[in-house]
Amino acid sequence: MHLLHTLTAAWGAVQLHLAAFFGLLWLRRREDVEHAAFSALTAGLGVYALAGSIAGSRPSPAEADPWMRLQVAGAALGMLGMVELCRVLAPGHCPRMHGPARLVACVWLGALAAGLVFDPAFPIDSPDPPPIQAPRTMELRLDAVGSVLATSGLVVVAPALVGLLRAARHSGDARRCAVAVCLVGACGTHDLVAQLAHVRVVQLLDHATLVASMLVATVLLRRHVRAEHELGVRTAQLEHETELLQRAQDELVRREQLTAIGSLSATIAHEVRNPLAILKNAVAGLRRAPATSDDHALLLEIVEEETSRLTRLLNELLAYARPLRLRPERVEMAVVLADAVAQGLQAARDPSRIQIDLDVGEAAVRGDADLLRQAFASLAENAAQAMPEGGSLVVRARRARLEGRRAWAIAMRDSGEGMDTLVRSRARDPFFTTRPAGTGLGLAIVERIVRAHGGRLDIDSRYGAGTTVTVTLPRA
Repeated sequence: MHLLHTLTAAWGAVQLHLAAFFGLLWLRRREDVEHAAFSALTAGLGVYALAGSIAGSRPSPAEADPWMRLQVAGAALGMLGMVELCRVLAPGHCPRMHGPARLVACVWLGALAAGLVFDPAFPIDSPDPPPIQAPRTMELRLDAVGSVLATSGLVVVAPALVGLLRAARHSGDARRCAVAVCLVGACGTHDLVAQLAHVRVVQLLDHATLVASMLVATVLLRRHVRAEHELGVRTAQLEHETELLQRAQDELVRREQLTAIGSLSATIAHEVRNPLAILKNAVAGLRRAPATSDDHALLLEIVEEETSRLTRLLNELLAYARPLRLRPERVEMAVVLADAVAQGLQAARDPSRIQIDLDVGEAAVRGDADLLRQAFASLAENAAQAMPEGGSLVVRARRARLEGRRAWAIAMRDSGEGMDTLVRSRARDPFFTTRPAGTGLGLAIVERIVRAHGGRLDIDSRYGAGTTVTVTLPRA
């Protein structure tokens, strides 16, 4: 008998090792719920086997009683693990226990097990007759609680086992687990009949549960290896598809670049041709020795104006084509916007006729202060040119969300003439402008700077109702 108790303790230790191993597997990948369920099942079986081994080696029923109570707790834990494992291995065949139902089952079985484990008034399977002074009601209460525990366990486990047996006709994994369950059921029936008949035979349940656990562990490991292999295959396919997509995207970008270069070349030729023609005429007029000094001054003024226009065009082309190199830091938008608005309003005919309402509070973003100052100065310049007779420029900041992140939305609203539908739809296009001296690159550069900061540019404008440009940037 001592050897049997030692074997039972060893089987319990093996079960607990299985519980720890599959528990770690579940912690590694939480979506594998069957590993958590099997960990709970083997933990309960391990506790059941170890407690039974210790109880069997105690010399007296009083000393064995606490360990037999611990067996009850292990059995309750094993029941819940078995139910969850059957639900995972036999999807669609087992009744699904939703969160509240699973919680109720856990609390109910746990309460019953605790009643048997921690109540010293409940002797379990004690061969000694109860003392004469012990109330008879306690004995009846013990039978009632034990019966309720067994009945509750049967109600919880039986539907899951039936679902597993039904799934065994279609799934090899469920079939192997069903064999393990039938083995445990047969050995448990053997032990129960032997106890009821008062026949002293070797108890098979502890040994059968180890064999069943090993069989189920093999099934779960095969599923794990199979899942890892499928994940590797899908990853390789995804990498291949990503490579093909990258090639297609590179080809599309190359074609778009060629198209953009063609369009850019035509636009530049158009934008440069007019100033060059004007310069050529002015130089020809200067060579003819103008009649008066006023004509001479006028021609020089034209040369200077068109030269400045060409220089500005080239500078904006370089700014548009040059790669942006951000120096990110915490930027207080109140300071940046004050400088940007003052710089942008210099383009107005009479800056004093434009009322400024600037209030952005504690708005702070992470970005390049110089580039942000350049972007908002360009927006302020656009607003000033949209109000040649004066008006109001309101700048506000509010809290916002940008792709799930906290952000600041900085809105710049002018009271100018606004844009119609056609102009609004093309406002972001490079070289599109409604001003005679404009290059059409200002808003395109602004949007490029905003995107480089991980932000978004929105335009809301109606003809005759002004324009609101909103720049949303991630918070610092």
